Amino acid sequence: MCIRDRYSTPIAVSASTTIQAIAVASNYNNSAIAAGTYFFGSSGIPTAATPTFSPAPGSYNSAQSVTLSDTTPGATIYYTTNGTMPTTGSSELTPGSSITVSATTTIEAIAVAGGYANSAAASGTYTITASSGSTMVNLASYYNMYGIATSGNPAEDGGFDGKSGDAYNSSSLGASATYQGLTFTFGPANALDGVSSETVALPAGSYTQLYLLGAGSYGAQTNQSFLVTYTDGSTSTFTQTLSDWWSSQGYTGETVVVSPANIILSNGTVDAQPVHVYGYTFNLVAGKTAASVKLPSNRQAAFLAIGLGGAPAATPTFSPAPGSYSSAQTVTPVSYTHLDVYKRQAHTVSMASSTMGSLRSSTSTMIPDLARSCRVSASYLRPRISPAITASS
Repeated sequence: MCIRDRYSTPIAVSASTTIQAIAVASNYNNSAIAAGTYFFGSSGIPTAATPTFSPAPGSYNSAQSVTLSDTTPGATIYYTTNGTMPTTGSSELTPGSSITVSATTTIEAIAVAGGYANSAAASGTYTITASSGSTMVNLASYYNMYGIATSGNPAEDGGFDGKSGDAYNSSSLGASATYQGLTFTFGPANALDGVSSETVALPAGSYTQLYLLGAGSYGAQTNQSFLVTYTDGSTSTFTQTLSDWWSSQGYTGETVVVSPANIILSNGTVDAQPVHVYGYTFNLVAGKTAASVKLPSNRQAAFLAIGLGGAPAATPTFSPAPGSYSSAQTVTPVSYTHLDVYKRQAHTVSMASSTMGSLRSSTSTMIPDLARSCRVSASYLRPRISPAITASS
């Protein structure tokens, strides 16, 4: 049985209980899952403290070295990274060592010590998203124009604007440019290296933003239409005005990314005409996967690079920390993203008849298949502020 609840008030826990939570926000990927078990012993034997993680579970854009620690004297920590509950037969963490996490991984751990009952299981998910979850789209099979040249090598087929033969100078443009935290590598000079009037397939992934690097030519190109199609067949249309590559007009939604000091003319010579490459960001529909983007059907709207990105929401944490307690605890899931928070409680959960929001559980069984778990949303005005609770079964 799964009870879905919009988080509102602290959760009363009076029996061994596992609470799991995710955070969801507009224009963010869903957070990693936070899980914590609150255990109440009945045998009279003290229970070992639950292991803690450092750094805290969450989303990172590089590999992490995770250390586990425990406050119980003489405790040995056992852990798993394959989704199974740890036992004394699992991997043992040698004191002073760490676990290297280079891809999204959930670590579960218990502490075992003589004279103590085994601790509750600690669970932490580390989401590793290289380059803050961004990726550059490979345009090699879509290049259909010559936009970059070198001195002595005039651009073919009209150059960047398709008419004059002028092109960006590879020397002053550079091999790459950074926009929205993502490094874009430009195509090869003196070859097909730009895209115009094409429908470009996008790599699969949970991205929330579409990035484009390009410019207009022969004057500003007003109200250009970009059509994004999602894997479910739905679409989003974005309208953007592009400044001419020779003259930035600072249109809304437009950022100057790089400003080369000169260009290559149609005769191959270098001319001291400053130009620009602009960056544009379109927010995709959260929860959907973009399949393609159709660029404007306009040769005077040309692009040198396309990318996708968007960071996930912060993973919720629990207060007090999951662990063993001798009395009922009031548990508060907390998220630090300006966001919606989803909270779910494992296994059998019942609503207290007298108080909405006071959740109790009679078991500490973990849900083994997280894909089948339930969720609902609650809007947060700012971190740590609790909204009204809504519950459904």
